[in-house]
Amino acid sequence: MANFIVGSVFAYTAGLIYYKEKTFKNAIKGLIIGVLAMTVAISFANYYVMIPFYSKAYGLPLEKK
Repeated sequence: MANFIVGSVFAYTAGLIYYKEKTFKNAIKGLIIGVLAMTVAISFANYYVMIPFYSKAYGLPLEKK
């Protein structure tokens, strides 16, 4: 699930930037911004979705003792 989220965010962002004007400069810009967007998206997905999901699935507490 996390891999799908990351791949989708990266491909959409990079593709959107490159689609507007198909130049090598925009391709590089799209890749860089795609990596940054991917990092932000997976950080939020991990914190709010993935970690609580696995914590509940394996019965592990999220709080420190």
